[in-house]
Amino acid sequence: MQVTWSRRLLSEKSLQVLSIGDFTHINDQRFLIAKKPQDNDWQLQIKSVTSYDSGEYQCQATTHPPSLISIMLSVVDAFAEIQVEDKSAKKSNKAHHENGNEPNEKFIKKDSQLKLNCYLRKATEKPLYIFWYHNNSMVNYSPDTGRKVVRHQDGWGSTLLITKAAAHDGGNYTCAPHNIHPDSVLVTIMDGEGKSAAVHRDEASSAETPTNSVMWFLIQLLFILKTFCEEKMCFIL
Repeated sequence: MQVTWSRRLLSEKSLQVLSIGDFTHINDQRFLIAKKPQDNDWQLQIKSVTSYDSGEYQCQATTHPPSLISIMLSVVDAFAEIQVEDKSAKKSNKAHHENGNEPNEKFIKKDSQLKLNCYLRKATEKPLYIFWYHNNSMVNYSPDTGRKVVRHQDGWGSTLLITKAAAHDGGNYTCAPHNIHPDSVLVTIMDGEGKSAAVHRDEASSAETPTNSVMWFLIQLLFILKTFCEEKMCFIL
């Protein structure tokens, strides 16, 4: 018996032959035919699949009558998603830029616990590794920084934990799993009343400045008039 593998891509209408028996027909090193003689099992293996590989795949055997098995392959892009687990965390009004390139932004109170959970979405296999970065510096193998990284027991995620967040813990955090699109979050550490309160005080101080300037000008003007009138003996109505 001989087995032939073929496919019809979503972007094409014609049927493309991938293999005939033990020989790979397609000129693509990612395709491999694996045969198990003991059970006459023919496997088609594709390494480093992409969305272009999506489509209908057919396995046809030279039996009498011929037998055909068809299956649809849909390739999706797996991605990481960071979630902040902290009661004091407040999501910024500008969490995402319109083009989607800017990371999430979170505000965390100083001395509070910062816990970043990285979950894998649409992943079909567990990644070989999940690396964490703080401002482009790897966190996984730097326990002296006070940041602890723990792989989830099921292997489908990772957690970065900071027990007591300090000012230097602010910045960009990235979760980068192997062969999966990474995700980033921008963490801002708030001190005391927080950034918003500081801005409010600055605005209030700026609003009072013109009034103080006018009052000081009037006092100076009255002093000049008083001095002039004492010398000239004038009357001020």
